Amino acid sequence: MQVPRLVALLVGKRERAQELGIDFQITEGSHLGPHWERHADTLVSAVGNLTENAFEALAGQPGLVTVTLGEDPDGMQVEVEDSGPGVPSALHDTLFNRGASSKGEGRGYGLHGVYSRVQGLGGSLRHTRRGPLTVFQLSLPQPLPHRPPEPAEVTA
Repeated sequence: MQVPRLVALLVGKRERAQELGIDFQITEGSHLGPHWERHADTLVSAVGNLTENAFEALAGQPGLVTVTLGEDPDGMQVEVEDSGPGVPSALHDTLFNRGASSKGEGRGYGLHGVYSRVQGLGGSLRHTRRGPLTVFQLSLPQPLPHRPPEPAEVTA
């Protein structure tokens, strides 16, 4: 993986998972090319928030959290799966709204922030169940080629 800040985040999450007694895995073959570095802030924020939410969903119980990263000609995808109980049905329609949380007052801002940033880049964020697993799926389109700024036109 060629996004150094994301690699550093995942190393830290692996250590945190060990402290919490959680089986944390990064799917073999996960990869992002160096052109995703320009979205590193969004990726670190998103993957950090989604993995921390997955850890919290396990509520101190042993469980599994898996992160998968990949890219194709259309863009990149991240999946964060956990073996927790899933998103409460009462939150399904409002999960990405500011302040929506099943964890009490003053929560529900991280996921909303991630959703807003991803949408701002033309991407999507959704959640689903895959058998016994809760899955958050993030997709971003290919970044536009970086172009240097046009020189300013000088008029006399």
